[in-house]
Amino acid sequence: MNEERPPGTTLGPNAFVPESTAAASRSPRSRHAESSFPESIGPYRILSQLGEGGHGHCLQGRAAEPAPAAQLQTLWYDFACAAAVAGHKDDALEHLGQAIDHRFNDADYIGQGDDLKSLHGDPRCDALIARARQAAAGK
Repeated sequence: MNEERPPGTTLGPNAFVPESTAAASRSPRSRHAESSFPESIGPYRILSQLGEGGHGHCLQGRAAEPAPAAQLQTLWYDFACAAAVAGHKDDALEHLGQAIDHRFNDADYIGQGDDLKSLHGDPRCDALIARARQAAAGK
């Protein structure tokens, strides 16, 4: 997909940019109504323009459809890795659990990954690995 979009916008699994409290306090599309942006760009419905600057426009949007499970499992696993590397063990374990809930079931990969090294040996991580093994076996 090679949709045209205003320069400076970034796409994520559920939005161009995360909703912030400042953006949430504005009515949806309040600033968008004054702009020349389309109603949607690819699978993203434009909610509002949050700002603009030297790099272009910052738009708030939402995906018309939820992200496929395969994308979600990878995102949650990546969140777990980032949290573990940053030393946020509890967050990493929570995110790893979300990855497994979204069918990331490669227990060997979880148990050997360098990014998750700080979690190895933790009983909570061992329980998550066992859960992933059970899910992979169809139990």
